[in-house]
Parts: sequence; C-alpha cells; structure tokens
Amino acid sequence: MPPTPTQAQAEEHVTYEIEAMSRGAARYAREWDERVNMATPSGYEDAVFFLEASLLHARTLVITFGFPDDKARVVTAALGLQNDEQSFKDALAPLGITAGQAYGQLSELLAHIGRQRWDAPLGIHMHQPVRVADTVLKALVAGGARSNAVLAQAIDTETTRLQPLL
Repeated sequence: MPPTPTQAQAEEHVTYEIEAMSRGAARYAREWDERVNMATPSGYEDAVFFLEASLLHARTLVITFGFPDDKARVVTAALGLQNDEQSFKDALAPLGITAGQAYGQLSELLAHIGRQRWDAPLGIHMHQPVRVADTVLKALVAGGARSNAVLAQAIDTETTRLQPLL
C-alpha cells in the first residue's frame, strides 16, 4: 500500500485482513471440530496454515485499530473513519484479557518457536480463532468501522460466516 493510500486502496487492504482472519478461523474450525480450542493440535501439518492465517490477520487488525501507529492512522483516515481506539480495545474484553494482553498472546502464538505455540496453557486465550475473529469483528464495529460502507459489508459477511461455528 502506498504511504498515502486512496480510500479504495485502504478499503481493499482492510477488507482483505477481515476476510483472511475470518476465513482462516472458519476453515480451521471445520477441520478440527472440538479440537478448535487447541493452539496447535498434534497432526497439525495441514490445519496450522489456517490457524496462523486467522491469528496473523486478527493481530494486524488489533494493531491497526487498537494500537495504531502513524501508518495505521493514515489508513483509518483514508477509510474516512474516526477510529475510536478505546472502544475497540474495550470490545476485546469478552476474550477475558486486556487488549494489550490479546496483542501479546497473538504474537506469542504466532512465534514459530516456543512452548505456548504447542501447549496452550491456562493463561492463553487467543488460541480460539473463531471466538477471536468474532470478537475482533465486534471490536471493529465498536471502534466505528461500520461508518465505511465497504467495511460494514465485509464485517457483515464475515460475521455471517462465523455464526454457525460459535
């Protein structure tokens, strides 16, 4: 994306993040059923791709809308949003941890080396990709993303995709 994206470029980028997060979570859930709450189940070789995709894109959205740097603020401005960072962060509360902890746990689970990648201990909440994706979609709404029609459509589409899996 260019340093100063057009609205269409920003919409395409953020819509991709929303879709990739949700589609990855849905595919992972379909492949693993009741084991979906495991960070990286044994026999992971095929499904881990979808877990990583979901968590990676969830983390990108959490950073962009909850902890934006100057580059992220350029994107939200191009979208025409008055991003409410605190409302976005507050909407992550159903995950049972703070927004900062959510970001940290997403980062830890995406690390390719580390115990938490393989054994989701009790303190880790971000290993439930469908729940995480659904909560991030709700946080986007709380933060004001629905004021952009393209994002509103993407949020609605992906919420519908996840509902049967919750």
